[in-house]
Amino acid sequence: MIKTLLYGCAFGLILFSCKSSVQLPAPDMTKAESNVATKITALMQEVESDPGSADKWGLLAMNLDIHDFKAEGIHCYKKAAALDPAAFRWPYYLGLALAATGDESAHDALKQAQKINPGYAPLNYRLGMSNLALGNNKEAQDNFQQAAQSSNPNIKAFSLWGESQVFLAEDKVKSAIKLLEQAKKLQPYIREVHAQLATLYRQNGQLELAEAETIQLDMLPERLPIEDNYTALLEQQGESSYWHSIRGRRFLDAGNYDAALDAFQTERAIKKSADVYNSLGMTYQYREQHRQAAAHFRQAIEMAPDYAEAFNNLGISLFSMNRLQAAIDTLNQALKLKPTYSDPYLNLGTFQVINGKTGEARKVFKTGLEKADYDIRIGARLAWLMSTATQSKHRDGRTAMALAEKVCRKTGYQTVSYIDIYAAACAEARHFKKAVALAQQALELGKRGADPGTLRQIQNRLDLFKKKKPFRDRSLL
Repeated sequence: MIKTLLYGCAFGLILFSCKSSVQLPAPDMTKAESNVATKITALMQEVESDPGSADKWGLLAMNLDIHDFKAEGIHCYKKAAALDPAAFRWPYYLGLALAATGDESAHDALKQAQKINPGYAPLNYRLGMSNLALGNNKEAQDNFQQAAQSSNPNIKAFSLWGESQVFLAEDKVKSAIKLLEQAKKLQPYIREVHAQLATLYRQNGQLELAEAETIQLDMLPERLPIEDNYTALLEQQGESSYWHSIRGRRFLDAGNYDAALDAFQTERAIKKSADVYNSLGMTYQYREQHRQAAAHFRQAIEMAPDYAEAFNNLGISLFSMNRLQAAIDTLNQALKLKPTYSDPYLNLGTFQVINGKTGEARKVFKTGLEKADYDIRIGARLAWLMSTATQSKHRDGRTAMALAEKVCRKTGYQTVSYIDIYAAACAEARHFKKAVALAQQALELGKRGADPGTLRQIQNRLDLFKKKKPFRDRSLL
């Protein structure tokens, strides 16, 4: 039934465009979701009713563009730009769409947009990248420096990264590294910055720094976009299940659980999948509605029996419902499906600690260290347990020191909690002078952003280490 309607809609659009004197595009929407097809059809009808409106052409272009009808969207952006030459957004969107298709004329469209709004930082960054690709290094550097005037740290960091690429093209490695390090301080989640630093540090023989940057890559998002109000408005036009999923995850990351729930429910109404049920489960879990969360995780598992992530998430909800054995069995099932998946080891070990079984937790973390050694959190938790457990049979200061030192080295001694763990391990191994120095280092680093409670705890441990006393964590029985 749905397929028939979609074919009919697409056919109707083709006939509609042929009969009209307006040169409307004819996108093939046979594979489009029905709500997308309906919206685009309505927008095309609005353009036909008022073909002299730049805004109506532009809105149609945005909807075609965001739903991957790029060629048709480009046609409509050109119409909008011709009808309203003073409007910035139409040549800007045109440039972005052309760039996405690899069309070299994207550069000219972006330059036209710059004439209208020369101070828009994201545009200057994108124009800089375009000039860089064309070998126009001086123009690219000017663009990046202009974009870097932005007060937005995200945009400024991307612009510094862009300028570093100009320096690298001119073999000015030291200048490039300096800019990359500045970019990392401003915005620590840009993959390109860490990847470039890892390469340059390795080339310079700074292997520990290179390793720390490489480790960071495993904990970063696949892609962090430059913050751009115009692309945000473009994405708001997305009506497909994909775009509702994207919005839901962004709301979830921002802690806006009600909005996330609405987005995921809309996604499910459009297209049911194991992923959307897992996303709904995560949202309910964050809202501490664990029965609802568990029900959705089970739906995800029913649709995809090998979904290890859903088993892990279900285990968390079961534990929160005081169903300890069921939680343990579920996490073990996740590990059976995916033995190198680190989260179940971390959760299972933590649950055993809460349950008062420190010995079992130690076994779990040790196994996790063998199977999922890429996740430094496992080594950190094992080091803490072996440094601070109340029973001597669970402690091993020397091993804990080695683990904690490795974690700190891999993170470039830039993580307060890991330095704190290393200090506790040194104290357990009776290296109190080093423990004091590390605790002081953690305190100084923590002053840049750690919460007051954490700083008080580190200070309390520092006072113990000065008295040549190790720290004991009373939760580790």
